[in-house]
Amino acid sequence: MDGMAEGQLDVRLFSMSGQNLGQLFNGYYDGKSPLSLHLPDIPPGLYFCRVWCGQENYSIKLVKH
Repeated sequence: MDGMAEGQLDVRLFSMSGQNLGQLFNGYYDGKSPLSLHLPDIPPGLYFCRVWCGQENYSIKLVKH
């Protein structure tokens, strides 16, 4: 997750229809290390990740093959 600031990070996965599929990460992020998200129980498809870091939030399109 390039460009993310250091601090508390909350990452959630959503379906294309907006259904919250669960929290992928919630914890302290150093702003430098790569953040790996493992999705073994999620079928292949197109999803969105919502990322909250402090006062900032992001939407990231995710394709699982």
